[in-house]
Amino acid sequence: MQALPPPPPRQLTLTFPDTPAPTVAIWETLDPATRNAALQALARILAQAVLPPRKQEHRDD
Repeated sequence: MQALPPPPPRQLTLTFPDTPAPTVAIWETLDPATRNAALQALARILAQAVLPPRKQEHRDD
């Protein structure tokens, strides 16, 4: 039986020319309340992306 390869890293590092690599992970520097707010905003955006658009009633003013 063959051994499984090691799992990939959890976060990919994109290399752009002339851009220094960050020395500190920004997510790690955020306080828990800010992390929670960011996750809630991301969840809201993702939910809106997968839900069908809401039908709006036409106004006959």
